[in-house]
Amino acid sequence: MVLGLGNTRFAAGDYAGAAQAFEAAARQHRSAAAWVNLGVAHLAMGQADEALAAAEQALAVADPAWQARAEALRQAARAGMLDMFTPSQPANPSSRRK
Repeated sequence: MVLGLGNTRFAAGDYAGAAQAFEAAARQHRSAAAWVNLGVAHLAMGQADEALAAAEQALAVADPAWQARAEALRQAARAGMLDMFTPSQPANPSSRRK
């Protein structure tokens, strides 16, 4: 799965590669989790505007399981809080599934 590839790349510090994988997953599956992960990758690269755009996309998906995380990402991006999200652990949708 592309989202897993993004998580692997992110954990390895390849934020640009992670962003590519997360964006592909977000567009292919219309996934709030992937949009949030994309935003976190952009924050890790210091790209607040891109992180904000990803957060807005995540919120537009309207997945209740990801709303709080997407809103926190949006606030972090707006405030320029690039270290609010731990770079070694982007949001992982499998940890939220039952």
